[in-house]
Amino acid sequence: MDSFNYRNGRLFAESVDVEKIAKEVGSPTYIYSKATFKDHLSKIQKAYNQIDTTVCFSVKACSNINILKFMAEAGSGFDIVSGGELYRVQQAGGDLSKVFYAGVGKTDKEIIEALNAGIGYFNIESEVELVNLIKLAKENNKKTKAALRINPDVDYKTHAYITTGKKGNKFGVDIEEALRVFDDYRDNGFVKLCVVHMHLGSGGKTIDPYVAAVEKILPVIEELRKRGHEIEALNLGGGYGADYESGSVPSAADYAAGIVGLLKGKNLRLILEPGKSIAANAAILLSRVLFA
Repeated sequence: MDSFNYRNGRLFAESVDVEKIAKEVGSPTYIYSKATFKDHLSKIQKAYNQIDTTVCFSVKACSNINILKFMAEAGSGFDIVSGGELYRVQQAGGDLSKVFYAGVGKTDKEIIEALNAGIGYFNIESEVELVNLIKLAKENNKKTKAALRINPDVDYKTHAYITTGKKGNKFGVDIEEALRVFDDYRDNGFVKLCVVHMHLGSGGKTIDPYVAAVEKILPVIEELRKRGHEIEALNLGGGYGADYESGSVPSAADYAAGIVGLLKGKNLRLILEPGKSIAANAAILLSRVLFA
């Protein structure tokens, strides 16, 4: 488990004997490894350093403010899904220009708070959500940017209940509808649709669906640009399998090997949201046996 290991039969968290922690703070207690979080993040950042990439830690994966603080210091952006998560990122000193607000249940109050905070992008799941964001932006005289989530109809090859990128799934809009939405709301004056977003699912163990999705979405971006839309980024989402078993999923370098070449020279910023795969194996719950 990354920075947790046994030495002569005793469990250590990085260089600290966990028994010492138990004696000082009691149990049960969670022990997080800062080294593991930072190592997972840096491997992803390094893997994609040939293109302009923003790696966003998903706050829902672990919302501890101290962890968010050192992740921000390490250059991480943040994927949020609520006003509470926005507040945590603010308290942690995160770069708000690298905050991406996802989720289908944003309330008006939460949207206004995010507009006032000056976050980087709203991820939009539907036309009706976009209409509401435009309305609130106008009423509050705030300009912002947004990404439209497109369903690429790609099989993620994971459990049926956690796939989100097939045409039958409820998330995002299909490609044909996306082109119309971009055209219809081009000149609203307050919300600039300038990012294409997708998310294929969770727990994947192969890079092939990501390659297929990028290959499918690049012609859409080209068509949008031909129609006069300024598309500045591709948000490829997350859902990468976490390496709970050593070597059971592709590494960050493996994913990048399949994706970077497709995006080189496309004048696109890449946004990634690999939250769970950063947090996985980075903590343990320390408890004491009461009865044997």
